[in-house]
Amino acid sequence: MAIKISLNKLYLNETLEDFTQKHIIGNDIEILKIELSHIYRVEQLPFHHRDPFDRLIISQSIEDNLPLLTSDIKFDEYPITRVW
Repeated sequence: MAIKISLNKLYLNETLEDFTQKHIIGNDIEILKIELSHIYRVEQLPFHHRDPFDRLIISQSIEDNLPLLTSDIKFDEYPITRVW
């Protein structure tokens, strides 16, 4: 989120810190840590998607068997469940 904000690709009506406090912490959302297994999986992924952050998210989804909430249809080329 911080990168998207700095690139003017994401706009919030409040600071990032206020947003996370209210929406992430306030809704008891757990932040997924980056584990070595996630990093190792990135190396094995085909290059359907070139964005390094998205590739890491994809690897987390695969490794931890978690659905992803995204409208990016490129994610459909990976063995994940995409919601949205």
